[in-house]
Amino acid sequence: MRRYVMLLSSMLLASSTAGAQSFAYMYDVAKLKQEKPRYEQRIGDVYGRIAALLTEPERRALAGVRIECPLIGAHTGTPVDFYTMGHIRSATVFMPVLSLRFLEDLATAFAWLRHHDYSLETIEAYVTLLRGKKAADFPGGRYPDPLKALHIPPDALSEASVRSLAHAWRDEAYAFILLHEFGHVLSRYPRIDGVPREVARKHEEEADRFALTVLERGDTNPMGIVLWLMAQANAMPQKGQLTAEGVVKSEADWQMYVKTWAPHPFTADRLTAIALHLDVWAKRAGREQPRDILTSRAAQLTNIAESFRDPEWQSCNAVAASRSDLATLEPRRTGAAINSGLTQAYCEQKE
Repeated sequence: MRRYVMLLSSMLLASSTAGAQSFAYMYDVAKLKQEKPRYEQRIGDVYGRIAALLTEPERRALAGVRIECPLIGAHTGTPVDFYTMGHIRSATVFMPVLSLRFLEDLATAFAWLRHHDYSLETIEAYVTLLRGKKAADFPGGRYPDPLKALHIPPDALSEASVRSLAHAWRDEAYAFILLHEFGHVLSRYPRIDGVPREVARKHEEEADRFALTVLERGDTNPMGIVLWLMAQANAMPQKGQLTAEGVVKSEADWQMYVKTWAPHPFTADRLTAIALHLDVWAKRAGREQPRDILTSRAAQLTNIAESFRDPEWQSCNAVAASRSDLATLEPRRTGAAINSGLTQAYCEQKE
């Protein structure tokens, strides 16, 4: 299981104390403002593609929905902050530019490292640092963005194969997010703080199911879906991590934290449900390659779900993060030892 948990860490971002940490200044606000029209155009293009997959009743029901791209989302404790406000006749889906940029950069980093046969464990090290440290712990008092932290060259997307892969992953992530939020609208369950945890969990699972059902109608590569899900997964609070940090000292503390900071839970059961959907999708796929890809992505999500049920491992990750620094993030070949091994070493020492 540990091998897959390391994969989980290599693809995720978490904010451990949502109210205390802010990702609002990960990027220069002036540059975000400058890039806002580009992201609005990109979301418009993605919407046009997924709209073609909707049934006529679905299109009619969503006709009044607006899509807004504010520079920064309402919840600055995570850089993956997408949400819906309002009701079905007047709902607005918010796709913040900062969050869109973060996912785009994450996709670019993965594509470039993979293309040049560099280890993805450097991304794990980056994620672990963001999970375990505050913005003030980094140079300039701000969280480093993926491309700068991972030493991805500015011209990474000049390589056609890198650009094609990065953009495909990015656009599929954007499509899933939009459809997930549309699923909330169609179910008449936009984001409403204060609903019971079990009700919120049901809303999220219904929105996931709608998004996957629509995307199955098209020729979708689910890597972008998995990329987004893994990014969102660790943006949620984890019991083991918060216990290691002293934020949570008992089960009652954990339940209070979840109720206060995570009204829309991202759970192991939710990930398992998505993995099962991908498995069923694979069985219906008409070609061998899509079947293999879907099965592989389902296995990834299943293993991530296992980590959600392992607070001890989460605690180990938190300790490893506190002992690491930016020096671990230089690109290196697969198999080269890096400080991300601190997590496994610390956990083995405890056993």
